[in-house]
Amino acid sequence: MLKNSMLAAVAITCSIVFVLSAEEPAPAVFTAAQAEAGRAAAMNTCAKCHTPSLEGRVGNPGENPPLSSLSAEFQKFVSNPARGQNAGKVPPLFGPVFMSHWEAKTTKELSTSVCGTAGAFFPGTDERTGLAITAYILQLNGAKPGSQELSMSTAVEIRSLAAH
Repeated sequence: MLKNSMLAAVAITCSIVFVLSAEEPAPAVFTAAQAEAGRAAAMNTCAKCHTPSLEGRVGNPGENPPLSSLSAEFQKFVSNPARGQNAGKVPPLFGPVFMSHWEAKTTKELSTSVCGTAGAFFPGTDERTGLAITAYILQLNGAKPGSQELSMSTAVEIRSLAAH
């Protein structure tokens, strides 16, 4: 009897530990269609400076496409000595460097940054396009799409979006 009681107690304890240790699924804050629209928009906007791979620029002369292929306005901005150690560099939009900067921030902060930057460099870029680009960037960094579109009021910590 004591042996059966102890086995039951161990089984219950293991079940509780298993249930408590199960991770919550990552929130899904954008749709697949939104991210796909963002991919197309990013190739026509962000990719000009961040490169088509969106890996950014580190200032190497052999980077493709070459800095000289950018418009004079973009070349001037990227190469501006006033940018100090960032002259000639453009940060990546995915990967460890991106995540180290953005993981503790929210989707709202990223959306605001993307919409502001895209609008500044590509006048006429609307909020919907900026949000789609943000959805694509989140997807590149491991977030999974869901059934609800990303909005300017969506404020979820970016690190929580990576698939577990």
